[in-house]
Amino acid sequence: MRYKMLIVSLFVLVSGCSKITSGEEKLKQDTHLNSTEKVEHKSSDTNKPQKNGDDFELLDIGPKFSIPDFNITNFDIKVRKGEIHLEFTYNISPKLYEFLKRKPIYYFGIEFPQDTNDIVKLDRTSLVQGPMLLGKAQTYTISFNENIPVSLTQTEIDQLEKNQLGYRLHILNKEKANVHTYDDIELASQVDPKKSKPEFFTIKK
Repeated sequence: MRYKMLIVSLFVLVSGCSKITSGEEKLKQDTHLNSTEKVEHKSSDTNKPQKNGDDFELLDIGPKFSIPDFNITNFDIKVRKGEIHLEFTYNISPKLYEFLKRKPIYYFGIEFPQDTNDIVKLDRTSLVQGPMLLGKAQTYTISFNENIPVSLTQTEIDQLEKNQLGYRLHILNKEKANVHTYDDIELASQVDPKKSKPEFFTIKK
């Protein structure tokens, strides 16, 4: 009888240990799963795209086209065969030259003054992509040609070619966001780049 009771006791003890062991293993498995879930979640955060500082600089190009690094030297307007032709020439400094060696994408656009708008029925030019560096050249010319949707008299043509004040130059980044504006191209072409910034000079972001 005592022998049978001893066997029963041992069976209960072993069964109890098995349950405890099974419970501990389940707890370990659950803990491991929770830990894995946390790691995976954290890993997904680190995989989010980070904003590259170099990309940001190539977008925030406005200050790099400031006087004296970007110096407009000439502005000219001609009207020929139903088109208005605008052209400006500029010099770049060694500092801006080094930046442009990184091949940023940028654009130029000219906004017309109200007097011109009234004559040609246009308020601005199309955008022209800024040129890449041509060897060691530091002087560049940008041209715009726009079709005039109305007929002009000779008096109006003469007025357009003689009055070159009030045309605004916009510089845009690769996303075509305006980052820099010269309020008057003609006046900017008359500025000594070694002197302080003139009143017509503005930066817009």
